[in-house]
Amino acid sequence: MERQVPSSHWELMQWVERALDDYHFLPRLAENPLAQYLDLRAFRRMRDFGSAADGWALRRALDAAIDAIVGEDAKTRDGARVRIERYLDWRYREQVSVREIAGRVNYSERHLQRLRDELIEQLARTLLELAPPK
Repeated sequence: MERQVPSSHWELMQWVERALDDYHFLPRLAENPLAQYLDLRAFRRMRDFGSAADGWALRRALDAAIDAIVGEDAKTRDGARVRIERYLDWRYREQVSVREIAGRVNYSERHLQRLRDELIEQLARTLLELAPPK
């Protein structure tokens, strides 16, 4: 697969959002331009091979970035900010509906969408720190 470079910050955000949407579907994750753009060597495993290897590596990078945003003690601390930071985990890894998340954090779905956009921006920055472009 040919290595792509995002032409804009907006395009990079689209790649990240698409990767989150495809989180549970490794073949599409492997085809995401992020799999070629980011240096995912730290997230590869010896047992990963074939077309799914890039998907697994990108998924591990997404996991590491989400975990960095949520923080290790998110389950023991109280406060709305911690719960909002868990949005990425709930929505994409656990596949919780937006409506249910809105109920958990006591926000409207519309307001939650704005916060989601900020979290995806934060996720993109974290991914670039954990796996800089090649």
